[in-house]
Amino acid sequence: MIYEKVLGKFADKNFTVSKAFKKDLSERFGLADESISVLYDRAVKGKFKALNLEEKHELFERTGYENVFTLRNEDYGGLSYTEDRPLLLITSTSYTPDEDIGLLI
Repeated sequence: MIYEKVLGKFADKNFTVSKAFKKDLSERFGLADESISVLYDRAVKGKFKALNLEEKHELFERTGYENVFTLRNEDYGGLSYTEDRPLLLITSTSYTPDEDIGLLI
């Protein structure tokens, strides 16, 4: 936020990814509301999809997590999720300490 506080007032235009961030910049740092535009951080439609179990298993194998989340057992019908597997949270944002990841969770 140091960048926004120090340099934001010198910009002709500022961009944020949410209305809340725009409000924060305006109120906390005194940036002119009309100088701030919101560009929502959203996934491109059609670019991302939910993975099926086979795709998840292949991803976990490639990344060194084989048998942590999924198991291949031909005796019991192929693939299954492991019991008591750890929670895996994937976000579309880079996490830094100044972001409130609790809002996502």
